[in-house]
Amino acid sequence: MTKVTKASVDARVRDWMRRLNALYSQLDQWLPDRSNLRVIKEPLNQVIEPLMSQFKVPPRQIPTYTILIGKVRIAFVPSALWIVGANGRVNITTNRRQHILVDVGDETENASNWQLVIPNDRASLKPFDKVAFDALLEEGR
Repeated sequence: MTKVTKASVDARVRDWMRRLNALYSQLDQWLPDRSNLRVIKEPLNQVIEPLMSQFKVPPRQIPTYTILIGKVRIAFVPSALWIVGANGRVNITTNRRQHILVDVGDETENASNWQLVIPNDRASLKPFDKVAFDALLEEGR
């Protein structure tokens, strides 16, 4: 087991930022014709998580990603980096409900594996791919 240090906590927060930006770049690629939509990318103050507090690692401005299509709103808001069973959580809020997106990729390989938590079966996951993204777009309509 790797020893946790200020440097390792700081590196993990930097990696979180990198993975969030990569996720949002993927969303940009998946978006349909942009003539009828708007994307808003805004910073949000990161929640100070226990390991950050313990090692005095300052919070950062983390990116959020919101899609507006008419009255449809889909917001991707990072929730937490340190969660059991995953390497970060992003809440996705549509006009109808909130979804949970988790990165179950191996943190040592810097590879993300974003999965949606199944609403009525929180122990089950499904891949977050273009099909799942398109379903979120349709959900708000």
